[in-house]
Amino acid sequence: NRRQFDFVLAGEISRSLRFGRPLGLILLDIDDFKQFNDTRGHLAGDEILRGLALLLSQSIRAMDTVARYGGEEFAVILPETEAEAACQAAERLREVVAVLGLASGTGQITVSLGVAVARAPAATAEALIQAADVALYQAKRSGKNQVVLYANSSERDAATRL
Repeated sequence: NRRQFDFVLAGEISRSLRFGRPLGLILLDIDDFKQFNDTRGHLAGDEILRGLALLLSQSIRAMDTVARYGGEEFAVILPETEAEAACQAAERLREVVAVLGLASGTGQITVSLGVAVARAPAATAEALIQAADVALYQAKRSGKNQVVLYANSSERDAATRL
C-alpha cells in the first residue's frame, strides 16, 4: 500500500509539473488511537482501520488515491485540486469519519487532517508530504478533530486552522 502510494504520488507530481496543475495531499491521523487500542484492544483497532480505509476509499473521487501511510495515518492524493477544494474534501472526510465510530458502536472516532497543495515548478513529493505533515501536527496541537491547511510561510506559522 505504501509502495503504491509512493508510485502514484511520484506520477502525479510529474503530471503536476508537466502541465502546471495543482496537486493536493491530505494526511489524516486518528485522534487518540493508542488510547483506543489500549482500552478496546488491537482487534477493535484493526476493525476501525479497515472500516476507515473502506470509508475513505468510498468518499473520494475516482481520480483520487487513498492509502494507509503508516500506523493510523492515511494519505489522500488529490490530482487537479486547488487548496480550497482540498480543504473541502478534507472537511467532508472529517465529518464522515465521526459517523463511522457511532455506526460501528465503538464510540466517537475523530481524525485530524493536514492539507497541502503542490504547485509547479517547485513541487516535489517530499516537500508536499512535509507540508501536509506540518499542517497535520498543527491540527493535533490545536485541539484535534480539525482540518489545517499548510501555508507557504515560516514553518512555525505555516498552517492555518480551518
